[in-house]
Amino acid sequence: MIQDYYNEVSGRCVLTGLVLSYQTAGDFARWNPYYHGLVLEGGFDEQGNFVYLPISCTKQMTEAFRRLVIKHFVDKKMINNDFTHNLLSWKNSGFSIDNSVRIFGSADKARESFAQYIARCPISLEKIRYEPIQKQGVIQNA
Repeated sequence: MIQDYYNEVSGRCVLTGLVLSYQTAGDFARWNPYYHGLVLEGGFDEQGNFVYLPISCTKQMTEAFRRLVIKHFVDKKMINNDFTHNLLSWKNSGFSIDNSVRIFGSADKARESFAQYIARCPISLEKIRYEPIQKQGVIQNA
C-alpha cells in the first residue's frame, strides 16, 4: 500500500522500505489490531536517486489504506457490497495513521528504543502477580 501510494504521489516508480510490527493487544489485553511501522519517507527512483516524500498529511494515506483493506475483504468474499457501502459511510472509520514520532538516520538510541517497544510483550509481565486461592483460612495453590 505504501509503495503504491508513493508511486502515485511522486508520479514515478520509487522503491521504498519499511519495517512493520503487528500488534494485537491494547489496554487490558483486549484484542485491538494495529501496526507499528518504521517507514522511509520516500524511495529510490530507477536512476538510484532518493525521492523525498514526507508524510505530512496522513488523512489521504489513511483513506487509501482504509479502502484497500475493505477491497481486500470484498475480494475475499468476507463482506458484501451492502456492508461495504455501510463501512464507507462511517464518519469515524476506525483507521488512523500517526506520524508524530520521527526517527532520523543518526538517531541510534531512538531506533533501539523503537525496536524494543515494538518487540515488547502484549502485557506487562511486571504487572502480573500471583495470588494463591484462600479457602476457609487455608492457602491452596491454584
